Amino acid sequence: MEFITYIGEGIAGLVFLVVGLRLYSLSLRSDEISDRLLSTSFLLWTLGYAAYDIPYLLFYRDAAEFPALFAFSSLFAFYLGSAALTLFNRTVFRSQERWALWLVSITFGCLILGVTGSIWVGDWAGESPLTNPWWWVTRVGSAIPLCWMSVEGLTQYVKARKRLRVGLCEPLVCNRYLLWGLAGSFWVLLELIDIVDYIAFESTGQPSATINVLLGWHEFIPGVLVGLVFFPPAIYRSWIEGDTREELVPE
Repeated sequence: MEFITYIGEGIAGLVFLVVGLRLYSLSLRSDEISDRLLSTSFLLWTLGYAAYDIPYLLFYRDAAEFPALFAFSSLFAFYLGSAALTLFNRTVFRSQERWALWLVSITFGCLILGVTGSIWVGDWAGESPLTNPWWWVTRVGSAIPLCWMSVEGLTQYVKARKRLRVGLCEPLVCNRYLLWGLAGSFWVLLELIDIVDYIAFESTGQPSATINVLLGWHEFIPGVLVGLVFFPPAIYRSWIEGDTREELVPE
């Protein structure tokens, strides 16, 4: 694994940890299920990074010798985080839509069947896309909430943009929808790149340096975007609000 991959995963994991703890703290005061679901998702993703990267960095530098238990624990945490994100999407964006409930059911079904099937065929580490058909089932289950997140974020951004033009939406709220949708889009690309990486590794037995660089950047960028959603610095807020005020001033 390339150093830039560790940097990207480290930044993403740190952002998820901070955001997850903040949302959990908020949920204790607000008692909102949406805050708990999103905090659960971020904290589980943090655990997923830690379960893989810490043992790899400290004890195992050869991917071929990495214990399947750590890889399985990492993947399982990520899959649980994806399940929580799916529930968040439905709760926040489509709580009244019947198709959203079906989408949640399909996500859960894919994750449960995929993990169970992979264990059954002996692919505990989830690293054999060419010989384990259940591997693809889990990938579908983990990709659905990310695609959903991207579509909802960008759709809500378009709607908020219209309200913003007439002063019925706060600039930062509108911008957060955009950042949320873009983060989801980058994670979808990350899923695709990760699939290529697994196929290449199973085919050659060696990790690809080029793919690892792409993975690192596609971990880093959405991590920064999520950080801006929940912790926008003052200079960033001033920039967004300043640009918006200029657009609202009639010529």
